[in-house]
Amino acid sequence: MTRSPLQSVRIPMLLIAISSSGCDRGRESTAPDSPPAGEPTASAAIRLEDVSEARGLASIRTTSGTDPSTRILEVKGGGIGLVDFDADGDLDLLVPNGATLQAPDDGPGARLLRNLVVETGDLRFEDATSGSGLEDHRAWSFGVATGDVDGDGLDDLVVGTLGVDRLWLNDGDGGFRDATMEWGLDDAVGWTTSPGLGDLDGDGDLDLVAVEYLDCDPTEPATTSTFRGIEVLAGPRGLRPRPDRWYENTGDRFERRDVGGDARYGLNLVVVDFDGDGLQDVLVGNDSQGNQLHRNLGDWRFEEIGIRSGVATNGEGDAQATMGMAVADVDGDGTPDVFSTNFSSDTNTLHVNRDGFFDDRTRRLGIASGSRPQLGWATEFVDFDHDGDEDVLVFNGHVYPQASIETMDSDYAQAPGLWRRDGDRFTYVDPAAPESAAIMEANPWLGEPHRDRAAVFADLDLDGDVDVVVVELNGPLRLLENRHDRTDDWVIVRPVPAAGAEVVLRTGDGVQRRWIRGGGPFQSTTSPEAHFGIDAASTDPLVVEIRWPDGTFRTVEVEPGTRTTVERSEA
Repeated sequence: MTRSPLQSVRIPMLLIAISSSGCDRGRESTAPDSPPAGEPTASAAIRLEDVSEARGLASIRTTSGTDPSTRILEVKGGGIGLVDFDADGDLDLLVPNGATLQAPDDGPGARLLRNLVVETGDLRFEDATSGSGLEDHRAWSFGVATGDVDGDGLDDLVVGTLGVDRLWLNDGDGGFRDATMEWGLDDAVGWTTSPGLGDLDGDGDLDLVAVEYLDCDPTEPATTSTFRGIEVLAGPRGLRPRPDRWYENTGDRFERRDVGGDARYGLNLVVVDFDGDGLQDVLVGNDSQGNQLHRNLGDWRFEEIGIRSGVATNGEGDAQATMGMAVADVDGDGTPDVFSTNFSSDTNTLHVNRDGFFDDRTRRLGIASGSRPQLGWATEFVDFDHDGDEDVLVFNGHVYPQASIETMDSDYAQAPGLWRRDGDRFTYVDPAAPESAAIMEANPWLGEPHRDRAAVFADLDLDGDVDVVVVELNGPLRLLENRHDRTDDWVIVRPVPAAGAEVVLRTGDGVQRRWIRGGGPFQSTTSPEAHFGIDAASTDPLVVEIRWPDGTFRTVEVEPGTRTTVERSEA
């Protein structure tokens, strides 16, 4: 059974559900314990606390082959999905999980984790896998995409696997049914790292792009290569890459589409309108090869412009090993810029979108600092401290168990990396620097090494700030709960449907933009909500504008410290 949003829980927020006619359908009042509107913010510091044990996530461990890894199949780890599967207004978690070389088709199984904050008022999770149908999902799995595939208003799941990708349709009663064959996704066998959903043809439903990595047979003997004179696992170079797969949603089936493009070692994707023409483009991040930007020309025609646009390589013209990708309007010009994480002994990369040409501004904006020893995976732009701009968080970990500072200038287990936005630049929070002492004391997890891979970023406890769930390679899940101390310096907007929506917040201080993209931080999903930090002392009106891929446009005025749901017109 499903529950109505926010049933039987008191939380400091306002819910406004706007129907296609623009009518207010209901609201809950904001808690009265916020500081007065004119009072300065008590603290702009970032403060997240590792509450994994208390919230029921520490016991959830992922499987990805042997530990330590011996094959390239084992090193990518598994993804994680945000999904409101029970339609109660909070975000639950799907961990598709992996398997082993000995039993690649019979892993420990997916885990569906129900968020109990609406029922209890306290953020914690319970295992809801049993009886959900997902207990039958035991394939070696990687990325996950979530969205309303069949148009019934419920979140469905697409899981990328080693083998046949799986489509799980939400049955509306707290479970899922396997619709893979019914919807035509059993047409190929491969290694999908990251599936992504987006409205590529502007018809109002979700199409699918399955990013493929390389040919891999888990029964073959392990092979090795050499890196810096040390014997390590082989790949991806020397192995055959696989072409990505594209599907049009025809209402009750995914029909294969051929959009061209070379086969490359794909790891991640971004589905977003990069050039502002109203059509969703697709950026594929590749391992050890140039990234591909498929510009949408309409009518299922795409032009691959990665090299011409500058986003295929870094500023030196070098192809990198793109893992994580995040999107934000870094320079405030109204277009989406792209930040990507890369292999060690290289820097992460910030491509600033300048009217369709992507300029590598990594070093000039300070975001190269600190990243060279790190091997980065999941990343996201988030305004953790609600100061009106977005910081960058990266989770790290090497692929070679042999890695150490002495042998490879990079350790196997690595701490996360945080870059705070500081005016027009970013400042790396260096754990060893005296000026970082206060933020390190408030966030000891920033100094703790792990072999992290995937992560999701969302307001899981419905208190108006962004929390983080991290997936470690062959390790437990971790939950970093944001302890921001105000309830009136934020706005959250959930477009319905969310995929592909551009959300703009206009305030007296300026304009903030968010893009709810297909693809994710790495093998994962982005939040279906747009989060904004605001000036709590301002009395200027807050106006939200939303544009969907089908051209629908909505404008609504919101209040500080509130959540707003805006539905796309069906007229």
